[in-house]
Amino acid sequence: MLSGADIAVSGNVPIGSGLSSSAALELSVIRALDELNNLKLDPVVMAYMGKRAENDFVGVQSGIMDQFVASLGTPGEALFIDCRSNNYSRIPLVDGYTIVIVDTQKKRELAASEYNKRRKECDEAVSILRPFYPDITSLRDVTTTMLREHWNELASVLASRARHVVTENERVLESVELLKRGNIEEFGRLMYQSHESLRHDYQVSCLELDILVDATLRMGYVLGSRMTGAGFGGCTVNLVEEDRAEKFVTEIRQEYEGKLGKSPEIYVF
Repeated sequence: MLSGADIAVSGNVPIGSGLSSSAALELSVIRALDELNNLKLDPVVMAYMGKRAENDFVGVQSGIMDQFVASLGTPGEALFIDCRSNNYSRIPLVDGYTIVIVDTQKKRELAASEYNKRRKECDEAVSILRPFYPDITSLRDVTTTMLREHWNELASVLASRARHVVTENERVLESVELLKRGNIEEFGRLMYQSHESLRHDYQVSCLELDILVDATLRMGYVLGSRMTGAGFGGCTVNLVEEDRAEKFVTEIRQEYEGKLGKSPEIYVF
């Protein structure tokens, strides 16, 4: 049996900003109870305990990514996750660049319900494609060639959703190889491609996020930018030359305030 505990929680992850504050809370509590009771739980097991709380208690049918990185992430490294096998690897980030998070300050009222809707649409696409490819169990098993060959079998919205997931999976695999080779410029290009796919195919972006990402296209010292989280508000993540981080903060704040009349929260890592 677990021993009882009175727990006070504090943190610096903004709530409701798309930075996985819920996963951070879940894993913090799990780790505290693990140490208190000397359970020595495996970090992957901890991640899935957090996911279960998200899925079964909160009701958001999220994947494992947020809990996985909260459990296994390390500073200065990207975490690659294979959600089918639970294998993972850490890839060092390239020196000379920093991650800057820009919070739109827009609440994500639609994020949970639309996330579940997107999951359902992706499952529908798999069901339609499975008669042609009996071995597929998810869009992870679908290639762009397979999708192109049966594009007309899918309703337009399902085809777009599927295209985002299939191409995003390809971008992730390509990103791992680029980071291993230290090709940070091409990695940044994939960040922009990812945002365009989230904006147009998955349709989970919003005006505020698009203003922030589009503004960086005119900043030569920003290598990549994209929304993060479930969308409809929250934050962008930006890959910025380290010695230009303060310049970026000033310019992106001016851009956002000039377009929308309100100020974003900005975090430099």
